[in-house]
Amino acid sequence: MFGHDVQDSVVVSFLILFVVLFVFYLRTLQGALARCSAEARTLSPALVWLMFVPLVNVVWNFVLVLALSRSLGNEFRRRGIRADANPGRTLGLAMCVLYIVSYVPLAALIAGTAGSICWIAYWAKIAGYSRRLASNPALRLANPGHPARKQLEQVVRIVDRSVQLELAGDRTLMKVSASDEDRAQAVSLLDEAIAGCPDDMDLLVAKACVQHAWAQFKSAEETLDAVLGKASDHFEARMWKSHWDTWSNALRFPRWDEGSNSLHPVMAAHLRLEHSVQVVRDGIQKTLAIVVNAQGPALGKRTRVDVEWILSNTPLGPLVAYYLRLREPSGTPNTIEAFLPIFQPTLFSPLEGCFLMQQLAFAPYCFVVLVRGDALLLNRRIDFGEKTVQRLRDIASQLSSAQSYLAPQDFQRAAQWHMGNFDMSRLEFAQ
Repeated sequence: MFGHDVQDSVVVSFLILFVVLFVFYLRTLQGALARCSAEARTLSPALVWLMFVPLVNVVWNFVLVLALSRSLGNEFRRRGIRADANPGRTLGLAMCVLYIVSYVPLAALIAGTAGSICWIAYWAKIAGYSRRLASNPALRLANPGHPARKQLEQVVRIVDRSVQLELAGDRTLMKVSASDEDRAQAVSLLDEAIAGCPDDMDLLVAKACVQHAWAQFKSAEETLDAVLGKASDHFEARMWKSHWDTWSNALRFPRWDEGSNSLHPVMAAHLRLEHSVQVVRDGIQKTLAIVVNAQGPALGKRTRVDVEWILSNTPLGPLVAYYLRLREPSGTPNTIEAFLPIFQPTLFSPLEGCFLMQQLAFAPYCFVVLVRGDALLLNRRIDFGEKTVQRLRDIASQLSSAQSYLAPQDFQRAAQWHMGNFDMSRLEFAQ
């Protein structure tokens, strides 16, 4: 009798342990799906819990593995991150098959053991993919895994409803209509975020942006001084403080993210002027968007987008050539070539070529936006890998140290010289 009680207790304890582990496993899978954008996902994250339904879970195991593989693959391609073509699929399917085979009496022990090993390995692999999606320091304040994400999202909502940009001829005007409550709450939320991340200078710069928009100019300068006192090489703080009257902070640029489905009028105006490399506001920080007129139908989520940047020291002066490569799952890659002139700064504005490259080196990611008239054909955030980040930093460093510039009247000839002398087979599109 006593022996049966002990045996029953062991079985119950084992089942409880298994259920707890299985819950954590499903939470990992749910988290990985949740970190994929809506356009990349092929299954709702909430549906992972169907694995608790008896019999259904035998089939749903296969569905979940395949959907997760496709979703992760879509998301990695969407972000331009190099990864397996079908993340986790082979290992996951092996786990599913072994799970079924384990019900065969003669193979139960071997298949069950092998299946458990595959389950743990698959769990670890999906957790690794999820971490890659969650943690990207290059995104800075736009990082989904930022510890102050909750406060930042609330601040962005306040800014979005309080700050409007309007075109006035060739100028962009910023109008602020924030209530006293919103003004106080935005600063309070940023103070809370800074308290939790005291070494994140980007949060202090974000606070300065908000203070400046609220016409708290002296407070904004003091906040920038605090940044420079700790990180004198912080690009945005240094440029803004040094060129206070001409440097525009993040709130003075149009809002853009992967959920945007139409060009802001300011972005459309720049595109009409053939300004393809534009500054935009991603949340509460600056980044760049490459906006290009294109033909054809909208591109799907399986389209891979790569970007490569080349510093071309032409006889007439430097310019930066950039290449967009679009690759459909089946089809010939299409490469677009364009140029960013490096003129001598006169306004000390973030829109000048040399500062655009420094911005890209500071926050090495960008959006690629293809449009046809008013139709948005593609809107993709590109997170650059280590090789591209290093190349961008090298280009920014060379431009800064050389102090060599291209005369505006020589831009077209410099671009033609590059096209005639650059071997496009050198393009690596390395991440």
